[in-house]
Order: sequence, then C-alpha cells, then structure tokens
Amino acid sequence: MTISRNPSDFYPSVHAQDQRKWRGIKWEDVSTTIENGDVYQTGYGERILIVNDFEHTEEPVGVVARPDGDEWEIVTVEWRTEPVPKV
Repeated sequence: MTISRNPSDFYPSVHAQDQRKWRGIKWEDVSTTIENGDVYQTGYGERILIVNDFEHTEEPVGVVARPDGDEWEIVTVEWRTEPVPKV
C-alpha cells in the first residue's frame, strides 16, 4: 500500500472534524503532519497513524487515517499524549 503524503488526498470524517475542533488542533497542523510526520501502522486493519511533533504545541499531533479508494479518510485527529504504538 502506498501512503500519500499529499494533504489534498485526505478528507476528514465527521468524527475527525469534531475531534479536531474540540481539541483545538489547527487544520494547518493536520496538513503539516500528513506531509512531514512519521508514519506508523496501528494494528487495526489498514489504518495508519501519522505523528508530527511541533515546537508550538505541548503534545505531538496524531492523524489516524484509512484508505478509501484513491483517497484517505481521516478517522480522527488527536494530541499524542501516549507513546506511539509499536507494531
């Protein structure tokens, strides 16, 4: 599976939109995480976790996504307060 690093290939689920807003994470940080973050397998099917550590945030930003045809659905957006899962 090829993982796109182009933010325009990703679209947010309603849940991801709500979680991003509730957690106060900027869309700009989500895009930068997709482009530059470290990619990990989640252990849940084809879902991936992309994590990026910013200097201007207390915690790294995590983006969980799954493939949907030629695009990627963002399942949720979160502050990574726990260690990245090892798979």
